[in-house]
Amino acid sequence: LLISPPLLYYSLQPPHTLALVLLFCAGLPLRAAAAVNIAQPQAIVPHGMSMASSIGMGLAWGLAGIITPIVGLVSDRTGNLSYALSLTVIFPVIAAGVALVLPTRPVGQALPPGSQH
Repeated sequence: LLISPPLLYYSLQPPHTLALVLLFCAGLPLRAAAAVNIAQPQAIVPHGMSMASSIGMGLAWGLAGIITPIVGLVSDRTGNLSYALSLTVIFPVIAAGVALVLPTRPVGQALPPGSQH
């Protein structure tokens, strides 16, 4: 995830051919994280795997649906699409920070009763 922000940021600068290459390279780790977005909630809630992965993916798509019009509004208000898109570069960093505080344990191993994580 953390390799994407600089690639996304520099893809907003000309030349456009380089921007396409950088966007492709930035998209690889972001798309690769999709499997983790499904597996991590399943590991946290082993007895409700379908619901857990649905909530995780729904949250991701829901946030994207909320943020997209905000980026459009910022672009319209400032008249600068590159600026509006540059504000989204921080989201992979936030996602990595959230991933660091998620509980970790072997897949399928239930938490001990009374455990906080």
